[in-house]
Amino acid sequence: QELELVYYLMAQLGRAICNLHLRDRIAGQQRFVNEVLAHVQTGVVVVGQGNRVLTVNRRACELLELNDKEVVGQDISRLPGRVADVVFEALQTGQEILQREVTLPRGHRPLGVSATRFAMASGGAVSGEGGLVAVALIEDLTQVRVQQARARELADKEFFTRLAARMSHELKNSLVSIKIFAQLLPDRKST
Repeated sequence: QELELVYYLMAQLGRAICNLHLRDRIAGQQRFVNEVLAHVQTGVVVVGQGNRVLTVNRRACELLELNDKEVVGQDISRLPGRVADVVFEALQTGQEILQREVTLPRGHRPLGVSATRFAMASGGAVSGEGGLVAVALIEDLTQVRVQQARARELADKEFFTRLAARMSHELKNSLVSIKIFAQLLPDRKST
């Protein structure tokens, strides 16, 4: 009986050591993922099946003008309404949403929101539970709009430059004809 007890305790100790190694590996992977998310220039919001915000990276907090402590673990309604609508739609329908443009009421900043849903295996590193998860990527479209406005402005300038050149050419042709007739007019009067 004592040998069985020692064997049982050694097996438990072995499992505990394996679990510690696994926990350290998972913690390392979580730190790596958190570090990557912290330095990505796109906002990332992850929402679980219970409409709870599971994680928000630094860039998403900047773009949405939020504090991560006030939204992580909270209901999706803590996100700005238009962004929450896109994430909720992706979570409920399962359809991928690509670059839907939304404008935040506060700063009137145009944002592009893409969202997709996927099934997370049990014991997920982020949520601690299985189920459906929606991941939203949020991009600031302000620079894109500025570049589009510049491109339109350049296209308009080019159009009006060509129009002015054509009009001046046509006017020149007409003026040459008038000048020739004006030069011939005194010759006709004298004869």
